[in-house]
Amino acid sequence: MNVNTKRAVSNDGERRFQLFGGWLKVNAHTVVVVGVLVGGWIANFATLSARMTDVERVEGRLEQRFDRDVVPRQEQEVRDRMLDQRLEQMQRSLDAIQQELRRQSR
Repeated sequence: MNVNTKRAVSNDGERRFQLFGGWLKVNAHTVVVVGVLVGGWIANFATLSARMTDVERVEGRLEQRFDRDVVPRQEQEVRDRMLDQRLEQMQRSLDAIQQELRRQSR
């Protein structure tokens, strides 16, 4: 009986293998197509991830440039204040000169 059960198990295993082999022959085209589609999805995802990483890196550089070049820094604010003070001085000097000319023309 022991030999018969081993043969039955091995026959069952061979039968399953033959069934799987037959199924694989019939559906090999489908298996290949599904494999290609899954591989394409994986490649597409990897490509998009790489592109998004590049976009984020470029965006970071642009933000740094904007912060450095467009947003006023303390030095620029100091220069602006000094220019405003000079302009006020020049305006006072001009007013003083105009008053002196008015006095002389009287």
